[in-house]
Amino acid sequence: MKFGLFLVPLTPELRAKYERNAGALVDIVMEDSPAFTANVLPGDVLTEIDGKAVESNIQATALLRETQPASGVSSLKVLRNGTEKTLTVRLAPN
Repeated sequence: MKFGLFLVPLTPELRAKYERNAGALVDIVMEDSPAFTANVLPGDVLTEIDGKAVESNIQATALLRETQPASGVSSLKVLRNGTEKTLTVRLAPN
């Protein structure tokens, strides 16, 4: 996995907690992965990938798989403790 993330769907409880229906919950961040280095944390809600809104964990996983930024850098917007953060992920060249 190029980003080193494992995503799960937002449960009804999480949707109520975060007051949103769309997004994907970061369940696992693999150690020493690009996401780990970018400070993505388990429990973050992924809301955007390179400016594209995240609707679900399945759609987000597909977006992550297809992402091939020319610059080698990708932008992830996450919701953490009620605050939106934009994290820069540096991907290893293919």
